[in-house]
Amino acid sequence: MDFTIESSTFLADGSTRYIIRVLPAQLVYFGFFIEAFEGMCLYTTPQKGQSLLQVDVVPDYLQQFQDVLAQMRDVDYC
Repeated sequence: MDFTIESSTFLADGSTRYIIRVLPAQLVYFGFFIEAFEGMCLYTTPQKGQSLLQVDVVPDYLQQFQDVLAQMRDVDYC
């Protein structure tokens, strides 16, 4: 999959917020992957009509989430 981490910010509650830019054609597909990790992270589209995702990751799963992102880069988008 083609995506870019635009920013990552540490939040007051200890979570990490990622802003991820995804190709428009892959946005829903990317969301399906992230949704499978409910409890690890929460995602939303902060700006309607743009292919950006805001993903908040709880501290206990930060390393696992980073591993998931690395594996998602290797997934061929059909």
